[in-house]
Amino acid sequence: HEVVCDSADEHPSRLQLHSLDLAGPAAERDSDLDELLAGKDAAFFCAGFEHQEPETIDFMVDSALAVIRAARRQAVGCVVLTSSGGSTNPPDLPPNTAKIETVHWSDPDVQKSNGRWSPAAKTLMELAALAEVHRDQRNEVLDV
Repeated sequence: HEVVCDSADEHPSRLQLHSLDLAGPAAERDSDLDELLAGKDAAFFCAGFEHQEPETIDFMVDSALAVIRAARRQAVGCVVLTSSGGSTNPPDLPPNTAKIETVHWSDPDVQKSNGRWSPAAKTLMELAALAEVHRDQRNEVLDV
């Protein structure tokens, strides 16, 4: 599901919830996203799987990138991707350590080897999203 905010000039506090088939053909998904985001100021993206499966990874990464790219095509100023704490669980982090999202990245290979498909997907989704907007793992702007 995705929440898309109407133009702030027209409806300053109104949000719209839209269901969207992200698993369909890419061209159809992209067209639907373009239509949904046309004229919007912001998009809030939240998607996931009820059951953890290896396919979760490609779905999450591809869907997040599709939203970011559609937002870019439609000149949407702000995109928020939801994630989880599963992306900030490095294997060597001592217990009770305060996590810093741009420092304490989970190891997706370790997650996959433990059958933790959703946390692996969230980690890889976040890293792919940062790369798509030309930022590194510390969320610093890259020269391109």
